[in-house]
Amino acid sequence: MVRYIAISILILLQCSVFGQATDNSIFSRFGIGDIVSPGYSSFTGIGGAASGYYTDYTINNVNPASYSRLTTAAFDLGLSARNFQTEIDGRSGSRLWSGNLDNVAIAFPLRNSINKALNPLTSPTDFGMAFGINPISRIGYNVSSIEADSNLGNVERNYTGFGGLYKFYWGSSIEYKNFSAGINANMVFGRLNYEKNILFIDLPAAFSNLFSTSYNAQGLGLDYGVMYTYIFDEENLDQNVVGNRLTVGVHGSTGTTLNATANVENILFQNFGSIAVTDTLIADTDIEGELKLPSSLGMGISYQQGLKWAISVAYTTTPWSNYSNSIVQESLRDVNSFNIGGWFTPNAKSYTSYFKRIRYKFGAFYRTEPTQISQSEAGAEVEHYGVTLGTQLPFVSQRKISRGDISATLGYKGNGYINERYISLQFGFTFNDDQWFLKRKYN
Repeated sequence: MVRYIAISILILLQCSVFGQATDNSIFSRFGIGDIVSPGYSSFTGIGGAASGYYTDYTINNVNPASYSRLTTAAFDLGLSARNFQTEIDGRSGSRLWSGNLDNVAIAFPLRNSINKALNPLTSPTDFGMAFGINPISRIGYNVSSIEADSNLGNVERNYTGFGGLYKFYWGSSIEYKNFSAGINANMVFGRLNYEKNILFIDLPAAFSNLFSTSYNAQGLGLDYGVMYTYIFDEENLDQNVVGNRLTVGVHGSTGTTLNATANVENILFQNFGSIAVTDTLIADTDIEGELKLPSSLGMGISYQQGLKWAISVAYTTTPWSNYSNSIVQESLRDVNSFNIGGWFTPNAKSYTSYFKRIRYKFGAFYRTEPTQISQSEAGAEVEHYGVTLGTQLPFVSQRKISRGDISATLGYKGNGYINERYISLQFGFTFNDDQWFLKRKYN
C-alpha cells in the first residue's frame, strides 16, 4: 500500500493532468461547465445511488460518513472514455471519442479490523480518513456555425473553451455502533477559458472579432454526511459474516465562494495574405471578482442481503439558480437528481467458478441540468438520463483481494433543440490492504 500512497501523492502534485478537458460538449459552454457526477467508478454501475450505501472496501466520497465504515485501506483510481454525437436543430455532427482521468483517492480506517476481531470488547467507536482529487466541472467544446446575412454575406462563428473546476479534499469520519458522521474539507481550484470568434467570410476587408474571457478561481468548501445502519438479527451473526442490513444516509455541501481573477479581451483583426492587422478594443486584466457555487442536499436508502444482492436509491437537489458570477452575469436552473441501482453476486464464496464471484451491477438515473438552451429567450430545461450496467471483478494484488470495476452508461442529454447521445465507459481500480495500523502481539 505504501507504493499506492507514493503514486497518489505524485498524481496529486501533477494535478495539471486534470486541467484540460478532452470532451467537445456544447453544454459545457455555460456556467462553470458540465457538472461532473461526484461518485467514483465503483458506484457508477449502480446508477450513482451512493447517498445511503457503502461497502467495507471501496471509497464513497459522496457521503463522507462512510469512511469510518471501511475495514481495509483503499486506494482508488478512476478513468473514463466516452463516445458521443451532438445534434443541433435536427442536424447531426460526427461521433467523437473523449477520455479523462476521473479521480485519485485513498482512504483507511484508523482501527485495524483484525485487531477488532481478536479483541471484540474494545471501544465501539471507529474512525476513518480519506483524501483525494476529482473534478467538479469540465469545459471542453469547439463548435462552429455559418449563417447567411443579407447585408454581410456568410458569417462564421466559432466557440471554443477548455478547463474546469477541481477539488482536493481531506475527509474524516467517526462511527459509534451503527451511526456515523463525517466531513470533507475541500480546496476548490481551476481555470475556465471561453472564446468566441466572428469571421465575415464574404467581406475581405472587414475586421473579424475575437472575444476572450478566462478565470483563475480558488476557494474553500465543506461537505458533510451522516449514516445509520440497521442490521437484522445482529446478535446472532458471526464476526466474519456480512448480515442483512438497511442503511439510510443524508449528505450535503455548504455554498462555496471562489475568489476569481479574470482577463477579458475583445480584439479586431484583419488578414491581408501574410500580413495581419489587429486592434485591441478591450484588454482588462486581473479583474477581481467572485464565483458563488450553491449548496446541495441529498439523501438515500439501501438494503443489502448479505453478499447476495443489494438495491439503493438516492435523491439530490442543488439550487444552481443561486449561482452568481460578479464578472459575467448568467442565469442557471436548479438541478434535481434521482438515482437507483443495485447488484447481485451468484456465489461470492465459490471456489470453482470465478464468474460466480463477480458482482454484476445495474442502475438508472435522471436529472435536470443547470444549462438552459433554446431558440427562445426564456430557454428550455435540459434533461439528462441514462441506464448503467457494470461488473466488479475481484483480483489478487500483493496477496490481497482487490477489485476492478468496469461499467457502461447509455445516456441522453438535451432539450429537443440541442441533443447529445453517448456511451460512456468507466474503469476503476481499488487496491486494498488490511494491515494498516495492525497492532502485532508478537514480533
